[in-house]
Amino acid sequence: MQEKYVGDTPDFGKYALLRALCVGSDDRAPLRLGVNWYLTLGHEVDRANNTDGEVRHHASKSDAFKPIDPDLWHRLDEFQHRGNRTIAGIEKANVLPPDTLYYSEPLTLDSFPQQEKAEARARWVQRGVAGLADADVVFVDPDNGFETPSQVRHRKTGPKYVFYDEVTPYLANGLSVVAIQFANQSEKVFAMAKRVTKGIRQQVGFGGELLTVRCRAGKVILYFILCAPPHRDILTARLDGFLARQTGHVFERL
Repeated sequence: MQEKYVGDTPDFGKYALLRALCVGSDDRAPLRLGVNWYLTLGHEVDRANNTDGEVRHHASKSDAFKPIDPDLWHRLDEFQHRGNRTIAGIEKANVLPPDTLYYSEPLTLDSFPQQEKAEARARWVQRGVAGLADADVVFVDPDNGFETPSQVRHRKTGPKYVFYDEVTPYLANGLSVVAIQFANQSEKVFAMAKRVTKGIRQQVGFGGELLTVRCRAGKVILYFILCAPPHRDILTARLDGFLARQTGHVFERL
């Protein structure tokens, strides 16, 4: 996640899904959300003159997006102005439930010598796990998604990815995990879904209920919902309820 993305159409999609999963429209108790932004600094991880973050179809095509979550649509309006695009602003705007926990420390490795970068990242992960320990559901929000075979976690673009072993501590603590995955031009969506599912099953060792959602929000995005046993029924029911609303043109379950 980078601050230039705040309030864009993929942001609208992820917030709509998280609100539905954690609060829903049923009479069950809310699930407390924790967000690990995987906050990166564009000048450290991106090429110069990168213009990502300007996909804002939800604002210009309100008829398609606003009915999904009208309250959210209005709350994101102020973030269409570039000067307002900050993580702190989102955290204060009640875009997500008021009791949401946030881990906002940037994942920046530039200041560390090469031989210390991997350990610095490991410590960053540990601080995030500790800071979000009181959540029920943790959302991990890297720029791109899960690691690919060519990625090295302590290299320049490593912070743009979550590595499979970095979600394991949340699951070990009994939390559910929601992870974002952006599609790329070199891999078809279903092939990507299959690859990531295999990684979750084999590298994370997760054998529980795994829900996969596709979102068409300017870009094709996948969400992987790893349900802890106590949350399985409520997350499944809330996802089904969300998809039964006016969301089919944007969201679908794979």
